[in-house]
Amino acid sequence: EAQGIGSEVYYPCTMDAQVCFQGIGLGKETISVAHRLQEEALSIPIYPELRTEELDAVIAAITAFLIET
Repeated sequence: EAQGIGSEVYYPCTMDAQVCFQGIGLGKETISVAHRLQEEALSIPIYPELRTEELDAVIAAITAFLIET
């Protein structure tokens, strides 16, 4: 956000936490990888219309972030 790059968490909870899927037998032990990834996944801008300069800016921002942490 500080770099002016949009990001979003599109799936903030796993299927077993959604009312419409309760009762089909899913649980933390059944989809443990999904529970872990829920805490780690972040969507960044990537789409066919993304200009090269914009793509370079996203790459640079992620690289800088990873180097700093």
